[in-house]
Formats: sequence, C-alpha cells, structure tokens
Amino acid sequence: MLEMILSGGVLVASYIVFLKTNIGARWTIWKSIGLSILVILLSMLLFVFTGGKFYLVVIVPTIICAVFVTVSFQRYINNVQKIIAEKYANREV
Repeated sequence: MLEMILSGGVLVASYIVFLKTNIGARWTIWKSIGLSILVILLSMLLFVFTGGKFYLVVIVPTIICAVFVTVSFQRYINNVQKIIAEKYANREV
C-alpha cells in the first residue's frame, strides 16, 4: 500500500516539476526517449545487483521517465500548434 502511495506521489510531483520548470525543454523527443531508456536500464541493473528486493528502484525511475517523455511530447505538440496557428493567421484569403 505504501508503494502505491509513493508511486502516485512521484507521478504528481514529477509532473509538476517537469511542467513548471524548463528541465526538458531543450531536449528533443527522441533524446528524451533515449535518456529514459538508459535510465530505466540502469535502474533494472541496479535492481538485479541489489538482489531483487527493492522493486521501487525500477518503478520510481520508470514513472519519472514516463512523465518526462510525456511533458516533452506535450511541449512539442504545443509548439507545432503555435506554428500552425501563426501560419493560418498570416495567410491571405
């Protein structure tokens, strides 16, 4: 039960941190996906080397990386929408 509460707290906290700060603003979507894969693989290796007892070592970085990629994609989509809106507003009828 404590693990579920911690996971939910990590989800909300990481979303707030990544959305309110510009931590992932300079990363492209593909770079953020690659970094997330690397972090998750390292957490899995740490899980194996600790004897498989602390599974939160895998769950917490996976949640953080998922939120990181989601916020990166959300910023990308917002930028694309702004560009399309500017082109639409500047077109001649």
